[in-house]
Amino acid sequence: MNIDRCDQTDLKKIFSNERDIRRDIHIYVSYINERDVKRRHRTNDLGKADAKRLSKKIGSLTYEEIKTNNESSWLNFIDWIVLQLGFVYYDTKGTYMGYTSTEPSYPDNYITVNKKVYDDFLQLSLYGQEQQLLKTLLNFYKYSDNEFFDNSVSPLSTLDKFTIRGCATNVIPIIKFNEARLFLLRILKNCEADTWYYISSFIQYVKQQHPFFLIPEKPNVTDPWWDKNRYSNFYDGPKKNNFYNQDDSIPGDASDGFERVEGRYIERFLEGIPLTMQYVDVSYDADTTQDMYPSINKIKGFKVNKRFLKVMHKKIAQPTAIIQPNFTIHINADLYPITTIKKFQPYADIVSEDVSFILKLKKNKIAKKLAENPDLDIINVLKNNIKNEIPQNILAELKEWKTHSDAFILYDGVGLLECDKNFDFLEKYIVKDISKNIKMISSPKRVFSTLEKKELIPVKINHTQNTLKKPPYGVKSILVKKQKKSNKQKKSISLKQRTLYTLFFPTKEFTTMISKELKKMNCPFELDKSTKSITIAENQKTTVNKIFHNLKDDYIINIKEIT
Repeated sequence: MNIDRCDQTDLKKIFSNERDIRRDIHIYVSYINERDVKRRHRTNDLGKADAKRLSKKIGSLTYEEIKTNNESSWLNFIDWIVLQLGFVYYDTKGTYMGYTSTEPSYPDNYITVNKKVYDDFLQLSLYGQEQQLLKTLLNFYKYSDNEFFDNSVSPLSTLDKFTIRGCATNVIPIIKFNEARLFLLRILKNCEADTWYYISSFIQYVKQQHPFFLIPEKPNVTDPWWDKNRYSNFYDGPKKNNFYNQDDSIPGDASDGFERVEGRYIERFLEGIPLTMQYVDVSYDADTTQDMYPSINKIKGFKVNKRFLKVMHKKIAQPTAIIQPNFTIHINADLYPITTIKKFQPYADIVSEDVSFILKLKKNKIAKKLAENPDLDIINVLKNNIKNEIPQNILAELKEWKTHSDAFILYDGVGLLECDKNFDFLEKYIVKDISKNIKMISSPKRVFSTLEKKELIPVKINHTQNTLKKPPYGVKSILVKKQKKSNKQKKSISLKQRTLYTLFFPTKEFTTMISKELKKMNCPFELDKSTKSITIAENQKTTVNKIFHNLKDDYIINIKEIT
């Protein structure tokens, strides 16, 4: 393929896409999974609060756009592509709320994750995931939504577009954009990685070798009003405000017609799927003045990268993971390895996922999983998912963590039954035999009632969370040690105590807001971000109540006692 390489001095304004669509779609799905997200009643867009929170998770570039413009083209794109992939669903048609409604409304329109579709995607190979994502973008089509006009697949595009006037007629409806996009990608795969090429030379190559890759030489247009002009949908001119209203389109036999139509398309195509997918970098003309609308020849050069060539030549390898003695797991992958990351995430925190993918094993996460499933073999889990041998120091620590996990086994809604005899009628309630005389039972209230009906005179003792209460006078229990009488004179000791008051909040944002208010009122407190809780001295409860009172216009605050 004969395309001229760029003189490096011509590369004045280079743009690289720093955002990873592969990562961000999974951040989006994870966010929707964690909370109830309701779309706007009128526009069906994401709500402001959710858009802001999501943009923070996606990255600083997107968050700054939200802060500055109250919206982000990249976040809107991620919101759109996740729906196209079928990972989520919600009402997209809306409801007309009355006879006078001219636009649909979307009441109580919550986003729901389509778990099966998403899980099926995660089961694909890394190359399979890339193909499904790329295919979704390539095949998207609307006669009014493509590279010529406002384009959903081009969230990073900066070049202006053709007027949308008449796009439902003439040649636009018969253009197969999916085939044209794939055709250009297949030509680009013949380029060398990390080598800059002039886009003007690329356009001339396509003109000479494949002049009808986009619009057929003899379009099969059924529109009875079509004037037989291949370029009848396209208008350009020297005045931005006037060329939209011109009666004459670009002539089909114009000597520079290809450059004015297909050439402009190629420029905007490079800004679309290839840039969105991080397949190319582009270099813009440093001169921002414009004497033709839509702009033409504003992209000077482009280069494809190794990632693109690996995708096009089907050379995407499955990810491999290596564990280091410092408890970090390094994942080697050509693309974002979401499936591999999810295998380790229950036991590790993500440290880096920009240039390299690194996670770190966490004791508290592993202990929690072991408590939930005592039969879990964490060592075997790691062995099955890493390439190298587990370092000896990690093996020793994991075995130690396994023993610690026993302290995390909790039983909810059970009681202890202490009795000298075994009763057959209580057999169905026994959860575990602790000893000959002590049983762990389910449904303590029902057991107590049954014993009363049998006239066995049971005694109920409510133990505290930290200690076992002594039984009433005359009742013996092996759970409480018998106190020996002592003739020693008891010493009197005076103690001071401070009772603490802890509030657990539903969100980090609300926790932060209350902590700021406490600071303003000079109230000492302890903040625990991991549990979203604030602890103060009990005598400071009035301060908190004042803060809640000041928020009564915006919030209905209910406090529920927990044990």
